Amino acid sequence: MHIPSAGYFYPLTQAPVKHIIFFTPLLLIVSNVLLGQDTLRLTPGFRQIELLEWGQLYRTPDTELGVEGLKHLPDHGWGSLSSTDGAFFAGKDLLWVKVYIGNSGTTPLSLLVQSKEVRTNRIAFFWAPAKGPLLASPQMGDYLPFGNRMIGHPTYLFPVTLEALQEGVLYICYDKREETITIQPQLWEPAAFEEGDRSSRFLMVLFLGALTCLAVVMVVLGLVARQGLLLSFALYITSGLLMVFIITGYGAMYLWPNHPYWNGLGYLFLIFFHVSLLEMARRYLGLRDGAPLLHRLFQLAQVALLLVFMPGVLSYPVLGGFFKIWLGRSGLLLLLLINLGVIIACIGTYRREGRGGALLFLLAFMFSLIALALFEIEQLGSLNTPWSMELTLLFMLLDLLTLGGLFGHYLRRTFIQNTQLSEALSRSQLKAANALLLGQYKERKRLSQELHDGISIQLALLKMRLSGEPSGQLTQVEPVLEDLTRISESIRNFTHAISPALLEEEGLIMAIEALTGQVADQAGLEVSTQLPEAEQARTLSRLQYYSVFLVVQELLSNTLKHAGATRIRLSLEFTDACTLHYCDDGKGLSVDEVNMGLGLAHIKDRAALLGGTFDYYPADSGGGCFRFVFPVSIVS
Repeated sequence: MHIPSAGYFYPLTQAPVKHIIFFTPLLLIVSNVLLGQDTLRLTPGFRQIELLEWGQLYRTPDTELGVEGLKHLPDHGWGSLSSTDGAFFAGKDLLWVKVYIGNSGTTPLSLLVQSKEVRTNRIAFFWAPAKGPLLASPQMGDYLPFGNRMIGHPTYLFPVTLEALQEGVLYICYDKREETITIQPQLWEPAAFEEGDRSSRFLMVLFLGALTCLAVVMVVLGLVARQGLLLSFALYITSGLLMVFIITGYGAMYLWPNHPYWNGLGYLFLIFFHVSLLEMARRYLGLRDGAPLLHRLFQLAQVALLLVFMPGVLSYPVLGGFFKIWLGRSGLLLLLLINLGVIIACIGTYRREGRGGALLFLLAFMFSLIALALFEIEQLGSLNTPWSMELTLLFMLLDLLTLGGLFGHYLRRTFIQNTQLSEALSRSQLKAANALLLGQYKERKRLSQELHDGISIQLALLKMRLSGEPSGQLTQVEPVLEDLTRISESIRNFTHAISPALLEEEGLIMAIEALTGQVADQAGLEVSTQLPEAEQARTLSRLQYYSVFLVVQELLSNTLKHAGATRIRLSLEFTDACTLHYCDDGKGLSVDEVNMGLGLAHIKDRAALLGGTFDYYPADSGGGCFRFVFPVSIVS
């Protein structure tokens, strides 16, 4: 047997010669069946031939995948392989293909038989020449270690040497029971195979390398940025990458050569592929707020894929035929519904929000659908061109590159928005801090002025009176005591103004009632109040609590000093905001008085600090009204 030079093949596994079986009793069978059969006649210079139209098919559940099974094959009952287009459901049968081949030339021909059905469970090749021993390959397939293959290649290769004017029969046995299979064996001249395989292998390595780099980058970006969208995209790429490794045979060759179990997980990664697709659609299209029904349906589809179909896929090798068929058909229906749902979500988002990104997402998704359709069509035998796999991978690459660019733009936009939001928050915090400092400064200035104008003057007068008395004598005791009492009362009133004891002990509502009652009794004014229950005021923060009381105190003081009023109306209510209404029937205020008044300026500062407003408007019955409002939700 001649084995082509391994220069253009992947490295050879264990020496294949030890797997070749020599068996002579079949020579009589071969010599009998060769007579009168259609034989593929080869001449020097041929490059590649599709064996579909020359092959004959026999289905049987009774034979074994080996020489013993070959011995029990009948001479009759074989059908045309071309009549099935090579695609069908295997059922419980082993599938045998035989092709009669003859060399019409006077020189030996080196042949290379290729089966591109990478996802075949088991496969074996046999060459029975009219003269010479039977050559049999070891059993190969995605249920067996990669080391069983005669030649290190992602597909299944079987080298044959056809002597001058020699004839023989090529047998191929396929084990794909309870599954669909596409049988499209090819016969190559080794140099022609090398030429085509070199370019295909280069494109495949380039594609897988680019995809691997993209997956790594997306995983790192997703983890660093803590973006669920990027992490779902990373899962999308990774699962798609592993699917490609499986369907092309490169996973068995490079990633898990000694663990064939992984070869059967293609549908598992297909599940992850669609789960991540749904997650990307939910997050990027904003379905939670924009289309709640679709959002919930996508979540249910994810749960169904993970909790129903994933356990079925993991136990697929041990399932019976009925369950395999049910799982495959129901899974296909669900995937079709998912694809339809994604299309509806993209179109709906674009019509609802006018987002061009939704159309780009749809474009990328269509690339993915085309890639999956091309792959399935090829597997069914309806697309048999030299570039079918390359076209499939091209559309997959377009899908991933489109999504990568789209999500890269999304990440950049999100980063800019977060930066702007952070800057705005910083400015807001700085503004609030400045307002607080300004308010503190004005309050301290007011307190200093009151101390200077009130208590300090009284103390200075007392000092002058005492300094005029003879040393050691105090003749005017009563006036001094009166002055001291007046100063003490001023200090007590001042401290109560800063932090009223009643406010601390009884709460805001009782303190306002006490304050308005005192004004009514001492100034002889008619004061009407409309106040809420005391419990409602407990929702306020401490700063809000004191601010309301101080504003009431300041407004009452302003009325007593300047308004000349006889009647005061005050109301306080709590909803989502705290609203204080204050009206008197005095002479009212001009615009300049509102803007220039020191006490009113303090109230405006307090309102700004609390995130609220303070304004003045004339009363309908004469006088003026004030409105002090701030949101209760703000905690200071």
